[in-house]
Formats: sequence, C-alpha cells, structure tokens
Amino acid sequence: MGGLLINGDKWEDIAPRLVATDFYLSQHRLIFQALSVLAVKGDPFDIVTVSEQLEATGDLEDAGGLAYLANLVQDCIGTINEAWIEIVRDKSIRRQLLKAGVRIAEKANV
Repeated sequence: MGGLLINGDKWEDIAPRLVATDFYLSQHRLIFQALSVLAVKGDPFDIVTVSEQLEATGDLEDAGGLAYLANLVQDCIGTINEAWIEIVRDKSIRRQLLKAGVRIAEKANV
C-alpha cells in the first residue's frame, strides 16, 4: 500500500485487477477506497491527499490516522509490481474460498 502513496502511476496497473475488499486489513481497504476516489477525480496520490480524502469521509482514524499513512510510506521496501498485485489477489481468493467453505459446512450441519 505504501508503494501507491509513493508512486501513484501504478494505479492504472492495479485498478482493473484489485478492489478494496481484496485487502485483508480494514485500514488498507479504506485507503484503497480513498485512492479510488482520488483517481476518479484525477488528483495525485500522497499522504496529504489520501489523508484529506479519508478525513472527508470520516474514515481517517479508522484507516490508522496520519501516522499510519506515514509509516506505510516509511516502511515501504519496494514498489508496486506484478508480483505484489498477484499476491494480494491470490490471498483474497483464498480468503473468499475459505469463507465459502465455512458457509457450506455450516449449512450442511443445519
């Protein structure tokens, strides 16, 4: 996620392949949603614009606050690439399959 705050140019690669619910952490879902809104408006991605968007929707604190956004950038060890996109998507699919399996098992035990 920090990679997008550093290099928003990768949005065009990510947007068609990921959605907010693909992210495990609720903070990252909120940040991804904010990035989506900024992209539609044509605004740049950085800590200031993302925090302002999150503040406008009342989600800044739930997204971890300004300090969390800063840590994402500071702790970012790489850029967004194909492998990152595939990892996020793969883990999302696995979580969805697990949830579906649980629902099926629950219905079978009813």
